[in-house]
Amino acid sequence: MAGGRIRIIGGRWRGRRLQVADRPDVRPTPDRVRETLFNWLAPDLAGARCLDLFAGSGALGFEAVSRGAAGAVLIDRDPAVAARLGRDRTRLGADASVQVVEADALAWLARPPPPGTAPFDLVFVDPPHRLDVHSRVAAALQEHGWLARGARVYLEAARRRAPPRLPAGWTLLGSGRAGDVRYHLASRDSRGSPGSQDQEERRSIMEKVAVYPGTFDPIHNGHTGLINRASRLFDRVIVAVAVSAGKNPCFSLGERVGLASEVLKDFGNVSVEPFEGLLVHVGELQLVLEVGHRPKPPHHDAGLPAGGEMHQEPLERFDAHV
Repeated sequence: MAGGRIRIIGGRWRGRRLQVADRPDVRPTPDRVRETLFNWLAPDLAGARCLDLFAGSGALGFEAVSRGAAGAVLIDRDPAVAARLGRDRTRLGADASVQVVEADALAWLARPPPPGTAPFDLVFVDPPHRLDVHSRVAAALQEHGWLARGARVYLEAARRRAPPRLPAGWTLLGSGRAGDVRYHLASRDSRGSPGSQDQEERRSIMEKVAVYPGTFDPIHNGHTGLINRASRLFDRVIVAVAVSAGKNPCFSLGERVGLASEVLKDFGNVSVEPFEGLLVHVGELQLVLEVGHRPKPPHHDAGLPAGGEMHQEPLERFDAHV
């Protein structure tokens, strides 16, 4: 990202702007992803001690303190980036609660915490997309005692990367995608054994995903209006472009997917995917929320067959199929 500013989106510094250093590796977490993340973290933020590795703009660490965390340590190896973080800290009046450290994150983690240093309750791991270090960072956090019991660890990577390997005793609480970003929230289990995280907590943190099925032949303003509305209500929206074997579409499936992708490219939490078969299989969702049109005639609860006929009147509400 070539310089600029990014805003804090919640808490006591809501609306305040952070300077973004003009460095190719500085790529702030998108607003919509931060909103989803901090909704997940809301029950755990008050009084939390936070570590923002590969801090870049500092958007995650400053956001956490803005929303009630007791403090944050921001780590970045680039001297210019660290200097910019220090200036933002002073401008926000956060010198007492935010520490800026100019250091390589992996080298900094490769030793135990100094005596008297409290372990961290929340860690943000958002390295430059060119680096594949998430599993190494997670292992170092675990091995050297940087984490409090039950600590939350946020991991963000390029969408093309597979989910990172987590240490034994960690639980994956939630995952999502937005644009070219894939993100995960994990927990170091407070009871010390894999898989013992309370099931109700898992459900409460799971993202809300909406699926809008249709032929989109081609996509038009009526579609985009509904998608815009859904993108504000759900963490993630999948525009599911049907094969429509029983119809003679004007555009091929690839063309329809390409047109929809181009029209919707500025929606950070909307993706476009072709599909056939049952709607509930799109994206391997654990929870599917149907957005858009009611099937005609009604089908069984397992989902909508690809290319099924739809009413043209938009729904006034969203129907959930689990």
